[in-house]
Amino acid sequence: MVEKTLLQQGKSIIKIDESVWQYSLMRKIILYLALALKLFKTIISKKCRILYFNFPLSRFGLIKLSFLLPLIRLISLKTKLISHLHRGDLRVFSDKSNSNKLLLRFCLKFIDEIIVLSEIYIDDVKRLNSKVKVTLLRNTSSIERTFIDSDRIYNRKFLCISNYIRSKGIGELVDSFRNDELKDFHLTIYGNIYDTIFFDDLNNKKTKNISLEQAISRSDLDKKLKENDCFILPSWNEGQPLVILEAMSLGVPIIATQVGDIPNMLGNDYPFLVKPMEIEALKISILNFDRFLNKPELGRRLYNSYLNSFSNKIFNEKISNIFA
Repeated sequence: MVEKTLLQQGKSIIKIDESVWQYSLMRKIILYLALALKLFKTIISKKCRILYFNFPLSRFGLIKLSFLLPLIRLISLKTKLISHLHRGDLRVFSDKSNSNKLLLRFCLKFIDEIIVLSEIYIDDVKRLNSKVKVTLLRNTSSIERTFIDSDRIYNRKFLCISNYIRSKGIGELVDSFRNDELKDFHLTIYGNIYDTIFFDDLNNKKTKNISLEQAISRSDLDKKLKENDCFILPSWNEGQPLVILEAMSLGVPIIATQVGDIPNMLGNDYPFLVKPMEIEALKISILNFDRFLNKPELGRRLYNSYLNSFSNKIFNEKISNIFA
């Protein structure tokens, strides 16, 4: 969405894709070296004004950056380095070890501006580097629309869209729907299978009211959200999940865990926030939602919150300021 917005504003963009997560470590290193050479060549030949890149929260990613950033500074003093932190666990990652903290501080020395998803993450960056410029850019929805349904029919259909990874809380969600109290409730999960052993385990223990499906495209997301009563995201950790914003932008009620920026997105008094990794609490929240009488009003509340803080208009204006 950043790329789309910048292109609409007439910016000239060169994109270097570094998605090599699926390869072995040795092949990753070789590919990263090739990408680094391409990056240096692009910066020198195109006189790149801005290098915009993801800020990683992994040791391998930070080690890669610790080699790249000093060299980029050496070959082009005029290139502005803007990094985007898409996750909400910077403090957790930093506090895990002194080596993590040292890598983070070293990389931040070379960055001109770092973009964060929420106000709650600004201090997490500043405690590592008080001099770096920190800019707030909230995510937005790619399926935003200008109205919400007033005639939604609620029939105990629940939706989760998430990769099949343990830390996404999918295991707890499946376990909650296996409970006899939810036998008349239906859960559909769509996602990419990154952990085949975990997925096979879920498949083996699912009950007839649970459907495990492959990932869907963004073009189908609107339809799937509108077909279900409620969207559930039971993650152990999140930053500012796009899929929650997409549900909010359609006025779809949400059940989610109290992690990352989710309480701030939905409101701390939101009635369907639960602690992560708690099957019983998740089951109770689903039952409470079923009994909740004012579901349409809840959807309107989420939709209005989205418009006030996360709309495409707000996002585009912010991008214009950052990349002015």
